Amino acid sequence: MKNTNSGGLLSVDIKGLLKQLFFTPSKTEQQQIASYFKSLDALIQSTTKKIASLKQLKYASFISMFPQAGEVKPRVRFKGFKEDWKTVPFDIVFRYLKNNTLSRADLNETLGSARNIHYGDILIKFRTLIDIRKDDLPYITNHFLANQLINNCKLQKGDIVFADAAEDSTVGKCTEIAFIGEEKVVAGLHTIPCRTLFEFSEGYLGFYLNSPSYHNQLLPLMQGTKISSISKSALLNTSISFPTSIAEQRQIASFFRSLDTQISLETQRLDKLKQIKSACLDKMFV
Repeated sequence: MKNTNSGGLLSVDIKGLLKQLFFTPSKTEQQQIASYFKSLDALIQSTTKKIASLKQLKYASFISMFPQAGEVKPRVRFKGFKEDWKTVPFDIVFRYLKNNTLSRADLNETLGSARNIHYGDILIKFRTLIDIRKDDLPYITNHFLANQLINNCKLQKGDIVFADAAEDSTVGKCTEIAFIGEEKVVAGLHTIPCRTLFEFSEGYLGFYLNSPSYHNQLLPLMQGTKISSISKSALLNTSISFPTSIAEQRQIASFFRSLDTQISLETQRLDKLKQIKSACLDKMFV
């Protein structure tokens, strides 16, 4: 019944459509089928709304739990913490590490002596914290090159890796190495890896650096039109805000990690519901 009209677009042959046979079950079965899909659609809709609500809560918490421009402490804090936060230049907190320029063609998904963090994965795939036990990092295919990179620029727990290029304002998004185990991991193409000069609670910097409180500092520093980029020298023009209490940092990180876990679980549930609906549409109709 598919035809192509004069404009080159697919069209439906109405005469052919009218000749098609439609198979229908009993009215009782029709009602049961309709009820089933109605319930499935309701679950999909409610889960979608829940994910949106959780994401809105996360954004609102970013605004209220990190100081905004001109503020010395956040508007909302955990009980027992009252001191002003510190705000210091970027290079007081971080030193830069080396990255490599390997493309996707130089990586594989199955085997190698070192894993590589590609900027595209930071922008799309990875969440705020990388856990090597859960996140799939590609391997460097060239064994000799991998060993060279391990010796010169191996990452460790707590390191931050920024994506320095993107097609939009997401440039500057980063990920924090939360668990690396015995794996050898290096930072790849279009990344800026950094290491802290003093201790922070796990996760705090990952969430802070991805919050509007920090990311808004990057917006006027971005360069490019079709592709936006941020440079190491530009990062030096930003400042880092943090509570001096490691305990407060830990509670902030724990709060946002819990939110991310809820969002991830609900997203997985939504994907599963959509898969079930698609499978049922294929199998429950002739």
